[in-house]
Amino acid sequence: MISCPEPYDQLYESDCPFVIMRSGRNAGKSRNTADYIVYQSTQAINEDIVLCRDSYSDMADSMYASIIKAIEEQGLEMFYQFKKQPLRIICTLTNCNIYFMGIGGADKSRTKSFEPINPKVRLYVFEELQQVREQENLEQALASFRRHLSSQGKFLFLFNPPPQNSNWVNLWCSSKKYDKDYLIIDSSWLDIVEYLND
Repeated sequence: MISCPEPYDQLYESDCPFVIMRSGRNAGKSRNTADYIVYQSTQAINEDIVLCRDSYSDMADSMYASIIKAIEEQGLEMFYQFKKQPLRIICTLTNCNIYFMGIGGADKSRTKSFEPINPKVRLYVFEELQQVREQENLEQALASFRRHLSSQGKFLFLFNPPPQNSNWVNLWCSSKKYDKDYLIIDSSWLDIVEYLND
């Protein structure tokens, strides 16, 4: 059983296809997202999951490691295979492949050739979105990924708000405030204080 603090319980309860998770550091975004990814991988029969970040080289020490930790904490290691070159996690219960991709840099069309092993993708996660320099990198990735999205699919966007209000990711998030297809989860360390150590 996953212990999920508010406001992250909305991940499981909301039907919104787009979820933005905005907070400072130490607010539980990565930890609760890793738990949610593990949960989805046990539900996504013959569907896949894709995790994105500006740079692929940063992923082994970030979400890849966080997902493995979440799997181990839930005692599910026997149902997963862990691949390193390239990074991939496979849930053998459901035949769900978890991929890791970089979307940043000058080549904004790098996601066009992406083809998952399974025909549909249950979940796309964009981690540390504030590190992506241009909104066009995100838009190109979304254009490539939408065609694979399953009927129950979701997009998750995680970021720490940059201090400049004019930063593209702040403006992009603000533009979604009244969009009924978007759920914005704002959080801080106060939301998870009972889960923190001294």
